[in-house]
This record gives sequence, structure tokens and C-alpha cells, in this order.
Amino acid sequence: MAVCTIRQARIEDAEALLRYIKLIADEPNNMIAASSSDEITFTLEEERDVIKNHIEGENCNWFVTEVDGEIIAGSNLFAGRRGFKQTVSLGITVVKEWRERGIGTTLIEHAIAWCKAIPSIHRLELEVFTINPRAIHVYRKVGFQEEGIRHEAFLKDGQYLDVMMMGMIFKRE
Repeated sequence: MAVCTIRQARIEDAEALLRYIKLIADEPNNMIAASSSDEITFTLEEERDVIKNHIEGENCNWFVTEVDGEIIAGSNLFAGRRGFKQTVSLGITVVKEWRERGIGTTLIEHAIAWCKAIPSIHRLELEVFTINPRAIHVYRKVGFQEEGIRHEAFLKDGQYLDVMMMGMIFKRE
């Protein structure tokens, strides 16, 4: 049985992370914003900068799950600006071959625990296509609440998709 390790992304992961997201982008019905790897246009240097900003930014982070040194899942957490610094947005992806094994749930729970440990984070939120019931189920299972639907908010492959907004609030004592 393979051992999965969750760790913070490192700047030297840039090339592997670009390969990883392009792999997911090229999956049919991939449920991410990009329709193919052709839309992933970051240079290696730009990807390094993005990782650096996630690592060094206030209320930001990037976690990867790896098996035998290969990245199989990732979650990025990024805060808004000014009055939104206490609100962190979550993005998560898992390589197709590793889905439905609890990897995504574990990675989300790791991200939630990290947010809870940062006193300045009050809210965690995400957006998900309504045509992705598996992801919605996982998000509900770990405590996200549905907050609304943005109807026909995203154009992907010539089709308008509805986007569900979900969030959770961290009550601090």
C-alpha cells in the first residue's frame, strides 16, 4: 500500500506542479476552470512566484499530497486583500487515479486544521460547479455550508455552468 504524505509546497516543486495541473486540465470533464493544458500558460518562473507568494503571504498556503515523490493532490489557500484578509479561499485538485480513496477529504481536513490554527482566519470558502456532486458531498461532509448559486456564472467548453458558493466560519473564543 502506498504511503501518502501531505506537506507544504516548495518553490522547487514548480515544475512538478505545472505537470500535475496540466495533467488534470487534460482530463475530460475535469471540473476545474481550465478545459485543457493549453490554457495553463504559467512559465516556470511565474509558477515559482505563485508558490512563493502562497508560502510567504499572510493567511496563504499551498499543500501537496505526494506518493513516492509524485504529487497526486494539491490544495491552495489564499486570502483576500484589505477587509477580506480574514477570508481564505480554498482550491483543491486530485489526480484522477487517486480519487475516491479519501485523499481529497484528508487534504481538505488538513487545510481546515491549518486555518483553525491561524487566529486571524475567520472564514474559509470555495466555489464548485453544481455539476460536481461528488465534490459537493465531500465539502458538506467536512463542514462547508451552501451559501448560494451563481447561475450560469462560468463559461466552459461552450456551456454556461452554475457555481455553488460554500463556506465555513471559525468561531473564536
